[in-house]
Amino acid sequence: GIVSGGNTLIEEVIVRDNRAPNGVHGSGIWIFGPTTIRYTSVFSNSGIYGGGINVSADLTVTHSVIYGNAAEQSGAGLNINGGVSSVLIENSTVSGNHAVFLGGGIAIGAPGVQLTLRQTTVAANQSGGTNTAAGVNSANGSTVVMSHSIIANNQGDNQCGNTGIWQSMGYNLSSDDSCQLTGMGDLPNTNPLLGSLQDNGGTTWTHAIGPDSPAVDAGDNADCAATDQRGRIRPYDGDGDGTATCDIGAYEFGSNDTPPPPQNTRYVATTGSDAGNDCLNQAVPCATIQHAIDQAFLGETVQIAAGVYTETLNIAESITLQGADAATTIVDGDQAGRIIQMAYAPAYDLTIRNLTLRHGKGGVLTSSGHLLMENSHVYANNAVGEFLSDGGGLYLQGAATIRSSSIYSNSGQYGGGIYARAALTVTTSAIYGNQAMQNGGGLAVAAADGDVVWLQNSTISGNEAVFYGGGLDVASSGTQVTLQHVTVAANHVGGASTASGVLAANGVTVTLQNSIVAGNSGGTQCNANLGTFLSQGNNLASDGSCGLLESGDQPDTNPLLGPLQDYGGGTMTHALLQGSTAVDAANADHCLATDQRGNGRPVGTACDIGAYEADGTEPPPGGQYQVYLPL
Repeated sequence: GIVSGGNTLIEEVIVRDNRAPNGVHGSGIWIFGPTTIRYTSVFSNSGIYGGGINVSADLTVTHSVIYGNAAEQSGAGLNINGGVSSVLIENSTVSGNHAVFLGGGIAIGAPGVQLTLRQTTVAANQSGGTNTAAGVNSANGSTVVMSHSIIANNQGDNQCGNTGIWQSMGYNLSSDDSCQLTGMGDLPNTNPLLGSLQDNGGTTWTHAIGPDSPAVDAGDNADCAATDQRGRIRPYDGDGDGTATCDIGAYEFGSNDTPPPPQNTRYVATTGSDAGNDCLNQAVPCATIQHAIDQAFLGETVQIAAGVYTETLNIAESITLQGADAATTIVDGDQAGRIIQMAYAPAYDLTIRNLTLRHGKGGVLTSSGHLLMENSHVYANNAVGEFLSDGGGLYLQGAATIRSSSIYSNSGQYGGGIYARAALTVTTSAIYGNQAMQNGGGLAVAAADGDVVWLQNSTISGNEAVFYGGGLDVASSGTQVTLQHVTVAANHVGGASTASGVLAANGVTVTLQNSIVAGNSGGTQCNANLGTFLSQGNNLASDGSCGLLESGDQPDTNPLLGPLQDYGGGTMTHALLQGSTAVDAANADHCLATDQRGNGRPVGTACDIGAYEADGTEPPPGGQYQVYLPL
């Protein structure tokens, strides 16, 4: 995007769809010199740190929006490094950004930095780590000063956190108690009732509030900016009590504003009825999921009771589909088409939680927005022969995060389980028993240059490709792929020397951290076909093809894996049997706090290599490789 090395003013600019090359931070804007950003939109950028903005000098941001950016590590919206004394964000919105680890919205990683948030809204960001603060992560002795700001509805362990100093100047709002809001007029543990991020007037997008929001008229006029992010005059008597008082956050509710639609839950049950039903009464639910989707406003939740729903779904707005439990809430496509299909534009976001999707002509087809899938199963879908025949389970056109889910027994041309054309994060999940008529039995990646694919604490097993990449095929130039505590085993390809485990082609770099690639058949375990395998040590492979040359690496080694089965935790894993050299052999620097099942690491003197942490109760091996295709 933009590299700012001197005194710089960035005003009324759109910075979008940039991908930083390997090792470069700040895909949207990288700041080395004092910079002011005004009336600017920074969105849909991705990088290692600071997908939207990476800061190494003093920065002021006003009347701007930073949204929909992704980071492989920290600070998806804004990442603050050393060399910075102060960052001011005023009358701005940080929303919908996703970091694999720390600070989905904002991350501070250097000591002595002061971040000031003044009439700013930080909402709907995501982080994937533990104790990592999805809204604002402040570490290493930095200070966050807040006034008239909202930090709410971010998805992660906490809204705010880590080891920094938090100072409230009063009149702030947070949806939990992690932001240390103890000042005058502070509202911790409060839902601000935000509308979806959209064009509410002005030059940049905002989250609207309505007269029922606790943020309305909840500020202090003595410490209030003259306008809101859109340029609307502050203060306004939003609650109609006769006194004009500033609102908390970047948006001031005014007389000409339409309140955002309520963020309702729509209810569905197999015993319900669609006729004349808006699905708002849980006691009188609708009968079909599609009817509830049609009734829902942008950003709402469709709550689906246990049962089997035979239908295919078309979605043209950001929405959450939430079942009772994946084992009992099932959407059956009955071979009528893709089970879920998103309209391509604009970039709608979709959350799928606690659902099973089966028997479709493909599972899910996403738009250019973000997919979050949690605690769900996608199985027995077949896209072969369809117009979009790739991605039997998931065809991902936008960024996606998959957590604690199982993608299995699906079929497609490329990517039997998943076909990814954008950034992807998979954690604590299993991709197994899928088939590709071409490449990428489990997962095929065809993302853009600079996109990040991160697989953590997951198992790719028993998949088959006719040609290349039985487990994983990455063939998109410039894509960065990292496997951290991943087990790739028992996959198969039909052609010799075509990577039965992992294929890295066309300039791709696949980084291996504490991972196993072993027991795959039909070709070598790995194949660098104009790509690169980068070991960061302490990996294990059953042949010498994966470039394992670093300290702690174990090439040509039998990991003594147990069969793929349920060892607890909700997704299938391969146990490490007694005598496995993967036990206590991982690199502590790349060790995750839990294994795929959610069991704590380490057990013993060090973490184990792969997705499974052995606890000493595993049986002895019964053969060379105890790995089997699922029946």
